[in-house]
Amino acid sequence: MAVLTLALLGRPQIVVDDQPVELKSQKAQALFYYLVMARQSHSRQSLAGRLWSDLDEAAARRNLRVELLKLRAAVDEHDEYLESSRETIGLNLQSDYRLDVERFEQCLHGHEPTFEELQEAVELYRGEFLEDFHIRDAPLFEEWVTNERERLSQMARQAT
Repeated sequence: MAVLTLALLGRPQIVVDDQPVELKSQKAQALFYYLVMARQSHSRQSLAGRLWSDLDEAAARRNLRVELLKLRAAVDEHDEYLESSRETIGLNLQSDYRLDVERFEQCLHGHEPTFEELQEAVELYRGEFLEDFHIRDAPLFEEWVTNERERLSQMARQAT
């Protein structure tokens, strides 16, 4: 099984088996980043609403299907990383993935971190969450990004 590595602290990077993956569609990127960070399934309806709140539900869900196809073609051609049904889409938590945010949180959350964990957290924090990544006409997604940036930035400040 291929290893998916996501660096979302700083400028986002997606790598599969040491090969950088470039998603040309920002909406497909946004969908992937949201699913990876959530680490749980979401209804197609809620995902469509988060990314296309300006459209009616049918059009938003159609756009979601198109972006999901782009995402699968670029990152998930063997259906390893995403699980989807007619109603939901989510990250396959059994897949072989590495997420810098997850490791960053593990180093700092819920216990008194060791010196090594503090050092690792500082190294992982290459910059703000999804640095310079913005989606026009997706205020619900942008609100989520802003909240995550602030939460992770606070954790980083407390670590230093």
